[in-house]
Amino acid sequence: MPAACPPRLRRSPWTERGAPLTAGRRPRSPARSHLPQVPQVPLLLALALATGSCLIVPAPPSPPPAAVVPLYLAADPPDVEIYLDGQYMGQLDRWRDATLPTTPGVHRLELRRAGYFPLRRTIEVGPQGTSLAATLRKYPDFQ
Repeated sequence: MPAACPPRLRRSPWTERGAPLTAGRRPRSPARSHLPQVPQVPLLLALALATGSCLIVPAPPSPPPAAVVPLYLAADPPDVEIYLDGQYMGQLDRWRDATLPTTPGVHRLELRRAGYFPLRRTIEVGPQGTSLAATLRKYPDFQ
């Protein structure tokens, strides 16, 4: 449905025939005095507005979703807490088959457990996934 046209422009009494003119302004010719004054608009824009059409610009393509690949972990002790890229992922023994879903690329992995030194590694996960075995060392007993 085309947009409604603006109401007809009214002429100011100062532009009517016989009205006083300001200095430097030429009077309009009698043949054009009955037309309303319309501001100058580029022809293409005026044509688009008159026909009710609009210009559609396509959005840039969105990046494809990142593939999810498995990260297989084997750890001793098996109940370590997993942090992947600083985000807590839970305990390893609660993940089915000790497999975490992740994306290919470089990740920061940290394994923690009370009474053990934390294990921090930078790992690279390939397009098919990666396997990692880790053993945490116990804190020494000081007596």
